[in-house]
Amino acid sequence: MKLFYTPNSPYARIARVATLELNLCDQIETQKVIARDPNSDLLNYNPTGKVPTLTTDDGFILSETRIICVYLNHLNPEIKLVTDISNGFLQQLEGMTGGFIDGIAVWVRELRRGS
Repeated sequence: MKLFYTPNSPYARIARVATLELNLCDQIETQKVIARDPNSDLLNYNPTGKVPTLTTDDGFILSETRIICVYLNHLNPEIKLVTDISNGFLQQLEGMTGGFIDGIAVWVRELRRGS
């Protein structure tokens, strides 16, 4: 498997931390890419250029952080990393956390653009 990431992406960081926490580092190769680079290898796997992007051993390409984390957690179910969908409160907390990260990501991007 291969996980494409950029160092500044909070979403890619979540996927990389999930890889570490689930003890999957020996199964997943990580490849640093440059976002919005027309020559990036990432575009061969994900034409949207979004990170994180995970290519699985069976040929699937996953590009949403939550989906990637659920897939990775399936590879090591002994560690509970993602929210159980039957627990509404935990799903609400996860959604709020995701919204918080989205807000920070936009804010940081705007601060960098203004510099």
